Amino acid sequence: DRYLTPNSIFDQFRTAQDAAETDDVVSGVVEATEALAFNRMTVDVEDGDEEDIWNQVIDDLDLDNHMRTIWRELFIVSQCYVGTLWGRRNYKVRGKSRKGIRRKKDFKNLLVPIGITIIDPLKVIPVGNFMFGAEKLVYIADKNEAEDFDNVLAGANTSDLPVQQLIQERYLPSEAEKKYLKELTGERSLDNLYLFNP
Repeated sequence: DRYLTPNSIFDQFRTAQDAAETDDVVSGVVEATEALAFNRMTVDVEDGDEEDIWNQVIDDLDLDNHMRTIWRELFIVSQCYVGTLWGRRNYKVRGKSRKGIRRKKDFKNLLVPIGITIIDPLKVIPVGNFMFGAEKLVYIADKNEAEDFDNVLAGANTSDLPVQQLIQERYLPSEAEKKYLKELTGERSLDNLYLFNP
């Protein structure tokens, strides 16, 4: 009965992850379908200069590996939460034009994604009003993470750019909502919930 489907959605996630990691058949299917889904990753744009810049951005991000991770998350647990860190970068167009002239165009101070993280689906849960898509996502932090988040939110640590961009504030559920979230997640303590920046 190892892979019988449990009632709780978070327990279903755990069962699916366990099967993908430890069962030869399931892990083989994950790998085979990933190989079919991905060949290579590139950006196609009509403007050649812009295309080259975007391809530099995705190379810097190692987007190919991240997309494979995202695909596996969706395949295994049907959920994926991606955090993107944005920043300013300078890029120079590479290669030669169609006429054989070396490209020299520079793009200064572009706002681009500079980092991607895949967030554990067992640490993310929707909360609030679910009508008309008004729900929000919160992060279930452990004690050490909560201490770091609180320092950043209080302004004591201004160097943690990822937390500054990803986390808005602490989330305080009502007692009724906390009870529901505990049943849903199987977590004993939900004292450290943090609202994601939408």
